[in-house]
Amino acid sequence: MLEKARKKLLDEIGKDNGYKKIIGDFLLQQLDANPGSADMILKGNKSIKGAMEAMKAEARKIQKDGCGVLTDDEGFAIVLEYFDIPMARVTKPILQVVKPTVAETTKFDVNLEDLLNG
Repeated sequence: MLEKARKKLLDEIGKDNGYKKIIGDFLLQQLDANPGSADMILKGNKSIKGAMEAMKAEARKIQKDGCGVLTDDEGFAIVLEYFDIPMARVTKPILQVVKPTVAETTKFDVNLEDLLNG
């Protein structure tokens, strides 16, 4: 059941590097810390996208001047509530620092004359 829940999350995350990855990674960490939460993730038609919609709905309730903001703790608590994972099981997400590759940090300097004469 644990692997099925993990596969469901990984399939939905796909190649997304936005909110699906952040919420999906958080839920994967929940699975690692609390394997019993696999049942809740597999229950019904629950999805990462649905969890994001639940977060948006809560942010709309508290919006001021057209902007609603949630803290990380509030947002992740809503995700857990959406999946019916008990709050006592909350673990903070582990954020990974991504170091830039050499290609990303190497300055690329091209002279137009070199290109035209070369």
